[in-house]
Amino acid sequence: KNKERATYPSDYDYWGKAAFKLGKLDDAAHIYRKYLELEPSRSQEINGMLAKGYFDTKNYEQASAYYLRKGAEKPLSVADNYYLGLSYFYMDKNVQADSVFIRVLDVTPDYAPGWLMRARVANRLDTADVEHKLFLAKEPYEKYVALAAADPVKNKKNLIDAYKYLGWYFVQKEDNVMAKQYFDKVLELDPADKETLEFIDILKSQR
Repeated sequence: KNKERATYPSDYDYWGKAAFKLGKLDDAAHIYRKYLELEPSRSQEINGMLAKGYFDTKNYEQASAYYLRKGAEKPLSVADNYYLGLSYFYMDKNVQADSVFIRVLDVTPDYAPGWLMRARVANRLDTADVEHKLFLAKEPYEKYVALAAADPVKNKKNLIDAYKYLGWYFVQKEDNVMAKQYFDKVLELDPADKETLEFIDILKSQR
């Protein structure tokens, strides 16, 4: 506001950093738009920072917008694409989320979280009607299990979800032997899982 002093790009940079640090992301975004008019070479860095900032505050609409802005200039990294996919997922934009997670796995096919998110998206896209369920999440859950089982402690909760899903799939296919194998895997991780114990009791009664 001091008209006797020239305005420099660094002024906007410091101002934007201050707003960002204070959690005033909308202000920071506005300030950085002016800054990037003066220093466009930093657009990847700034848009990426704002995208992750909005993601961390659960403003997924703005997060996805800034990831797309960053991606319009050059391909996003695996990490950026993953967060973009999560942003779509949390907004219930499941088709868009799946397309992004496919891109992630095209580059890093052994990335277990990518398969986990594809399974979750597929489960959402599938019908809730058990009689007509397509079990779209079966293959991505199998891929996830193959990778995540190497660290059952770290991946315990998600592995339990995957094993339960696969166990239930085989119940529907009337393959009780395979179903029990997956339910047993759940109990290896959580011997007190009530739902799984009930499933196993039902399978035993059907012998």
